[in-house]
Amino acid sequence: MVADRRKILFVAINQRYMNATSSLLPAAIARCAEMYTYGPGFVDPQTLDKGIGQYVDKIGGVDFIVVTAQCVIKLEIAELARYLQRFTAVFNKGRISEQFLRDVERYCKENRRRVICAISELDPHTTQQSRLDLLFEHAEYFMGWGHGFLDAKSDTRAVGKENYIQKQLRKGYQIGLLDKFAEDNRYKFINIGHFVADSEFYWGSLSARGYDVAVPGSRYARRREMRPVLARLSDVRIADGRYRYPFQIANRLALRPFSNFYLVNLYNLAFQKCLAESRACVTDGGANNYPVRKFFEIPAAGALMVCWPAVGAERLGFRHGENCVFVRENTEAVEIVKAVARDSSPFEAIASAGRTLVLRKHSVAARAAQFQEAIESIEAGTFGGSSWNDGSFQCDAPAAVQKFDGNTRAN
Repeated sequence: MVADRRKILFVAINQRYMNATSSLLPAAIARCAEMYTYGPGFVDPQTLDKGIGQYVDKIGGVDFIVVTAQCVIKLEIAELARYLQRFTAVFNKGRISEQFLRDVERYCKENRRRVICAISELDPHTTQQSRLDLLFEHAEYFMGWGHGFLDAKSDTRAVGKENYIQKQLRKGYQIGLLDKFAEDNRYKFINIGHFVADSEFYWGSLSARGYDVAVPGSRYARRREMRPVLARLSDVRIADGRYRYPFQIANRLALRPFSNFYLVNLYNLAFQKCLAESRACVTDGGANNYPVRKFFEIPAAGALMVCWPAVGAERLGFRHGENCVFVRENTEAVEIVKAVARDSSPFEAIASAGRTLVLRKHSVAARAAQFQEAIESIEAGTFGGSSWNDGSFQCDAPAAVQKFDGNTRAN
């Protein structure tokens, strides 16, 4: 059986984020291949000192290398260390060194034909060209939302209201460069992004929930506008989200709560509890309506997702009135929330269908099957990128078939 033979090396820093996609990626890979892990916190310091090449030799070679973008975009070690110390919990006292980063970069360049770079951790708004060029230098294939899911300049009004993007523009950053990169390299994209773990699914009915609505997650402009509007409705019970405040205060005081394993897990559990106790959740993907993880977390929790539709939402299987509710204006969202508060029974089937969609198409098991389909297509020389149609992932035919050299493993 092909899956029994295939060996995949996952190269990353062993860490836990608030956003769990990268942390779940090894679970998806391990479902469809014999997976090995390499990087700080995954292996001991002595193994890192000997280098990735020696590690691959020791395990008998690999068919593919999946590396996170963090390891190949030439971040300064001090910059990377600051980020890790502030926003992630690194396991096993993982030591991030200049030697490790440059060793991985060199190895990926030498074995580029079989390297897949996972890009879900990149900023979809303002990743700059220099870093995109580095991705191309180190990897033949890319995994994350690509063609069909990126449109950074589609809503100029929203871009103007998004504080984060305006701050980046003032620094001289450009927006939309990832869009062009994904389009230029669409024939090399394994077009699978965020997904959820089995533990994130909740099955209670809407009628049993204590709150009518929540506006979870980062304060994007639309979400920031919606929350006070909903809070003023006397007949709507809004989840207060107070679990966020101690973390925000601690973070501003440089106490680094998100770098503590227990605290970051507590934060995520409080977030999941908020979703599971709310009948409806209002969300969006920021100025460019990127398919952020909220579009999968909310339906998984069994809540009715009321959202500004993400770019490519229907391709991913989301349909207005069938498994979610699309809105275009604040007033539309308010009316839906008020209707849910009055009587949630007409929305039970919609929320249930949303949960079923995510379970079948956007869970760890689903991503494992989609990833397996992609690498089998690469090995067969029939991979020309990938796309989605009505919730179904598919590998596209290449413009010109080029046989993948699968006879020799990376050594």
